[in-house]
Amino acid sequence: MSETSNWPGDFQRNPKIYHHAYLHLRELSEQIKRTINSEIRNKKVKILDVGCGNKPYYPFFEKVAASYTGLDIYPGKKVDIISSAEKMPFKKNSFDVVVCFQALEHIENPQKAISEMHRVLKKGGILMLSTHGNMHNHGIPNDYWRWTRYGLQKILKDFSDIQIFDNCDPGMSLFQIINFYVQRLNLFHLMTPILIFNNIAGGVADTILPLSVTKDLFVINYFVLARK
Repeated sequence: MSETSNWPGDFQRNPKIYHHAYLHLRELSEQIKRTINSEIRNKKVKILDVGCGNKPYYPFFEKVAASYTGLDIYPGKKVDIISSAEKMPFKKNSFDVVVCFQALEHIENPQKAISEMHRVLKKGGILMLSTHGNMHNHGIPNDYWRWTRYGLQKILKDFSDIQIFDNCDPGMSLFQIINFYVQRLNLFHLMTPILIFNNIAGGVADTILPLSVTKDLFVINYFVLARK
């Protein structure tokens, strides 16, 4: 049996269609798996997870990880190193891959954290990072930032070959925003069918809307792939 068979965070890796965050969590999981498959498949790499929490996406990396080090400012069962992202206790050129999923918006000095991620990466190493575009307030009091692709490009200026992907185009993002509102309303027995309907509708919305017009109108989540 794999060590990850009962790994925490399954709702993030495999969200159910009745979950209020289904749309963007599904898109993020699929993007991570595609990137692993295209960039580090059949390799064994040293990975650093910045803002790791309970390392919810580690099972995706299990087969390619020679080592997987989790860093977070808060202690936890899956945290290996307690440290801020702005000053990490590693030598330069220490890791083949740095990942930072859904954490950049919670870091006080994101530019300094990005510079540290660049420093600890080996030459030719890759950064996989996800963060919010349009999103409700969460994680109070340490929910500091929201991003556009242009802001991300600016703070990633030291990296090369920067690719920024939308996790949810505008139609899907619209239904995701509605879901967050529905979840707050506490509609009890009505909530599940509403969420299921919205998640199905969100899944087809961008096949109907003219993306040439609505592209970048608003985006729930961004995924970055960049190289040192």
